[in-house]
Amino acid sequence: MRGPPSCKSIPASSIRGRIWSGTCSRAWRPARLRSQPDTPFSLWTFICRRMQTIRLLLAWALLMGPAAFLSAQCVPDSLVPNIPGIYPDTLPEATGCQYYEEVVTFVFPRDTTVTVAGNTLTFPFVSFTIDSIIGLPDGLDWECNLTGCSYVVHPDSAEVDTVGCIRFFGTPNVPADYPLVVAFTAKLAAFGVVQDNPATYEAPLTVTPCEYTGACYTLSLTSHCEPAVLSMENEIPSQGQAGFSYQWQLSGPGGLQYATSDENPSPQPLVEAGQYIVSYSASIDTIGYFLDGISIDAVACTDLIGAADLYWILLDPQGNELVNTSGNVLAGGGDSLPYATGIGGILLDTGTYEFQVWDDDAVTADQGCATGANGSGASVFFTTPPQNPGSITLTSGGLTITLSISHPVQTVSCADTFVVDALPPIPFITQVGDTLPVDSLFLCAGDSLVLASLATDSLQWYVNGAFIPDARTSTLTVTEPGFYAVEAIDRGSYCRSFSEAVIVEEQSLLTPSIAYDGDSILLVAGVDPDLTYEWYEVNQGYVGEGSPFRAPSSGNYFCIAVDPVTGCASSPSVTIPAIISSLEVLTRDQLDIQIYPNPAQGRGQLKIRLAQPGGEMQLYLLDPLGRVVWQKAYAQAPAEVAEQLDLAALPRGLYLLRVIRPAGQQALRWLLR
Repeated sequence: MRGPPSCKSIPASSIRGRIWSGTCSRAWRPARLRSQPDTPFSLWTFICRRMQTIRLLLAWALLMGPAAFLSAQCVPDSLVPNIPGIYPDTLPEATGCQYYEEVVTFVFPRDTTVTVAGNTLTFPFVSFTIDSIIGLPDGLDWECNLTGCSYVVHPDSAEVDTVGCIRFFGTPNVPADYPLVVAFTAKLAAFGVVQDNPATYEAPLTVTPCEYTGACYTLSLTSHCEPAVLSMENEIPSQGQAGFSYQWQLSGPGGLQYATSDENPSPQPLVEAGQYIVSYSASIDTIGYFLDGISIDAVACTDLIGAADLYWILLDPQGNELVNTSGNVLAGGGDSLPYATGIGGILLDTGTYEFQVWDDDAVTADQGCATGANGSGASVFFTTPPQNPGSITLTSGGLTITLSISHPVQTVSCADTFVVDALPPIPFITQVGDTLPVDSLFLCAGDSLVLASLATDSLQWYVNGAFIPDARTSTLTVTEPGFYAVEAIDRGSYCRSFSEAVIVEEQSLLTPSIAYDGDSILLVAGVDPDLTYEWYEVNQGYVGEGSPFRAPSSGNYFCIAVDPVTGCASSPSVTIPAIISSLEVLTRDQLDIQIYPNPAQGRGQLKIRLAQPGGEMQLYLLDPLGRVVWQKAYAQAPAEVAEQLDLAALPRGLYLLRVIRPAGQQALRWLLR
């Protein structure tokens, strides 16, 4: 991963004329600044510190420096108070690839008071001059309201320039933190002598990453130069709701073809310059199935005189009546077939629905229209969701109906094109004192190492794609593992060249995940053959190594992974108890154990029958890691034991029930769902 982002793909109205076009939306707007962990955007939150001293005041003035062009000079804000300071005192954030313009009004102090040899003296300022500025980001310019940016403030001056302004404008193209260095000169009259007091001040300026949001997604490009990393964030999120499906495709130079159905794709490296195309499709299937209509097509019921008088009942899978027209019988309905019942707009649950059609008979029991029987045979059933929604014809006996079931699914598609520019030669990383590049280094916990770059450009260091504040020298002291890279900035093209990442690894080993088989064996999950696994008993200390490992006695055990090459060790694993028994396994005739249900969920029952009651008996339920989660002891065991166990709080998995008697033991496996 590269970082922090920069952007040259800007609107066509800009001088570079990069084009972002969207089939869904051409009204691109800047997305809000991201702040979540482990993303390139989290380290560039805009910070603009409050200015409270004369030096800070002058530093802000110097940020804008002598203007190269004064065609649109700023106008001081006439509403600011006549108190020395900066208005506003916080500069709003600049967003990469977006036009930015801010006017800052300042009020200069007229004099300063100092204490000399116990005496309080006041000296007047003669003038303030902004001399130079270093480190403005590419694309930003500035101007002050006076030519030469020189402000006369002496009390004897006929025209006093105590109020001025700075206009900060342009489109910053390289998002980053900028330690702007400002230089100014304050002329102070003291004891009849005018003295020049040059000074410098470092004022941070942050330009946030370039982001563009459309109807479907937010695209974030970490750089306008190769290699870049493209992040794609879904703007139609499922928020954990079922029924959403996605298709992303990214194509570009070098035959790049990337496709995924993930809701939010992983960041994609763009290693070559050229034109890239992102396409997206979201299918939203969250509404379910609707019953839009039921038509009665044929019936097997009839009256002695005339056609059947029909009514119908619709029952949901729980047997609840959704429709019942027995109070509004369709007289002679048998002659009106097919007949649309008017049923519709019903959101269907999953399950089996029952639709009954009856012939209303005032003399005898109502006649079912599927079989013609009195008091029965009226039903036809259908199950949802159907395999093929639409028009579905069902027949039960002489009853035929047609269902109309719809399944609304919304599809949204977008596509965009962007360009990545070619980059200059890249730097490489070595260890301090060496000239050969490295690609990986080893670091144990508590140690440090020093990385170095021989590049002569301006440098900036990164870890895991994230900007490291104040890491701008040719060396970097490393105390944490990660992927380290260095950026060289070429001020000619403003493309930023990144080194290959150096992997600093093995600072700490993964804590072993251990388990106990319920007998005497301790295990490590996912054994690394390059590591040694040392076992410790809480009271005894080191007891051996390996996996599997046979515990020598009952106790509480934990494990530490050790790299035999470097000596680095992991944190201790969790401690688990091991109950070791050397007793023989009892037969079912001696000890009959029954557990049910198996698999169990929520509650379970345990029954034990002993051929020889009396004497001690211990019952243990061990989880998949060998930990005792339930136990019970009997001083004198009865011939029959029955226990009800509440299993609702236990995670799913394969558990072990162990019964220990003086003469032996027996164990059964119990699956919890």
